[in-house]
Amino acid sequence: MILAVNNNTVAAHQGYCAKKGFTFPILADVDLTMAKAYGAENGGRVTRTVVVIGPDRMIRFHRHGMPTDDEILEAVR
Repeated sequence: MILAVNNNTVAAHQGYCAKKGFTFPILADVDLTMAKAYGAENGGRVTRTVVVIGPDRMIRFHRHGMPTDDEILEAVR
């Protein structure tokens, strides 16, 4: 399952998903609770962070920035 989290509103996400053709949901984190929990909050702003959580609920991959698809896929293999 793919979920994305962003600090914009649900309404903003709906338009963005439609524009990009995303078929997975983007969760609204307007108060930055998730960003803080995963170390992505930086002075009230969000640093792009990719986190892969396995079926066992363990973090398999955590990287700030924009890792390559291959880096992410390697984490789930």
